[in-house]
Formats: sequence, C-alpha cells, structure tokens
Amino acid sequence: MVNQIYADLLREYRSPEFGEAITALIDFYIDDCGRDVSRITDKYIKRHNNEKKDMKNSLHFKRRLLWQFYWDLSRLRYEYNFPCICALKHRLKKNFTKRESEVLRLLYHTVDGAKGCFDDISDVAEPKRHIGKTEISIYRLYQESKRWK
Repeated sequence: MVNQIYADLLREYRSPEFGEAITALIDFYIDDCGRDVSRITDKYIKRHNNEKKDMKNSLHFKRRLLWQFYWDLSRLRYEYNFPCICALKHRLKKNFTKRESEVLRLLYHTVDGAKGCFDDISDVAEPKRHIGKTEISIYRLYQESKRWK
C-alpha cells in the first residue's frame, strides 16, 4: 500500500502542474517580494485578492497544491507505521534533492498569507439538525470539524 501511495506522489511531483506551482512560488518570492521574506504575507494577500476570479491559475491554488503534496509526503514518512518505512526513507533521498528544503522553507513562509486570504464568515447560522439522508456525512464532518484546531 505504501508503495502505491508513494508512486502516486511521485507521479504528482513529476507533473507539469507541480513544476508550474514551484516556479510560481519562486517567481512570487523573487518578483513580488523582492527576495524579502518580511513582505511575503502582505504581498500574498494582495496577490490573492487580485486573483480571486481565476482561482485555478492563482498563486493561492498553486501553493495549496504544493502544501498538500508535502503534507501527504510528510505523513507517509513520519505518521504511517508501515513495515517498509526504512526503505521509504532511502527512496526519499534518492528521488528528492536538498533543493526541496528551499522550496519547503519558502512554502512555510506563505502560511500566514494564506490564512489571511479567508474572509470572516463566523456569523453564518448553525445548520439544521433535521437533515436528509444525503447530507448526513457532511453534517457529521461539520460537527467533527468544530473540534479541530
């Protein structure tokens, strides 16, 4: 199972969309932020506000693609207790380079900007408890999500 998950991650890593996302993130840092980490949050939010209408091509969407990929990779590496995890560690070193740390460092600095992209919608009323059969799973997930940090 771990081999299939890893193969899927590698396929995603080698996709043009992934390469485009990395390039967009680096270009954002160099061009928009002038290589100044302290400007990332404000510039990220400004860029997001300008790109809201074309979310598929937005920096925010591309950042989410990268974040999800690295999150999945980290969970595979650190949280799953598969017997072949030692072999996975070796394969990670073979398939990925030290350059990943630079991308991860830059990606990590975008977190505050990404959090600032969401409008406050806490005033939305609670959903009704009497819901149909088709909505029960979403309602259960909603109830659970209220306990998430």
